[in-house]
Amino acid sequence: MLADATTNMVAKNEQMTSTDLLSAFGDVVKQQRLAQGFSQEAFARRCGIHRTYMTHIERGMKMPSIDVAQRLAWGLGLEVSELFAQVEAKGATVKAILGESATAKPKA
Repeated sequence: MLADATTNMVAKNEQMTSTDLLSAFGDVVKQQRLAQGFSQEAFARRCGIHRTYMTHIERGMKMPSIDVAQRLAWGLGLEVSELFAQVEAKGATVKAILGESATAKPKA
């Protein structure tokens, strides 16, 4: 049953635009980085990741792991939940990508 639900979610996700989530995450990181006056290279160094990986994140080409997302949030002086809240504020949520309403309850 769980496998079917996962398969359906993946299929829906492929039909929808998951790049919106990647782009929104990258935009938030870049906007926050620039607002705090960091160059991309200095910020990547601060977070302990390679500058080219930072470029890919900011361009929406790569989704970082939870560990890297936490390091990015720390580098920005945010909690990881605050970082993702800003991404959600851009309208990029898993539910939006899957075409579900924000108030819809999960199906059992």
